[in-house]
Amino acid sequence: MKLFSKFKPPCTMPNGLQCNDKEIFVMDQFTDNVFVIDQNGNINRIINTITENGSGITVGGGFLWTASNGRALARQYRSTDTHISWIYKLDIRTGDALERFPTPDGGGIHGIEWDDGKIWITGFNPKALILVDAVSFKEIKKIPIKQEVPHG
Repeated sequence: MKLFSKFKPPCTMPNGLQCNDKEIFVMDQFTDNVFVIDQNGNINRIINTITENGSGITVGGGFLWTASNGRALARQYRSTDTHISWIYKLDIRTGDALERFPTPDGGGIHGIEWDDGKIWITGFNPKALILVDAVSFKEIKKIPIKQEVPHG
């Protein structure tokens, strides 16, 4: 197998990636903004978010969802920073925060994934993959894992 780089990342600290039919959404942990690129790496737009220490991104239900992992170390403090881990439901065009949900276990988060009206979350307290309903955010399933620092 031969690996090659098709294009360079559009941001300083990519820390989350989500694709749909036309675009690629890249979470930048340095700015906590989302770079939306085409499949050739050209930047279509940049979505400013209130995410803090962004560590995961998904698209689903017509929304952008970001994993906010608490205290940001890569950038300066912003008035919207809470230093708490949240999952943000954002307007996919503007980045405006529509809702936020605490992580199910109250701990850190290093990945989220949309799954037909549900969201998979990496949990730290205890280490698990957690499935929640995207509307009520009620836990549906928890699968314990042994990975030291869950990602993805």
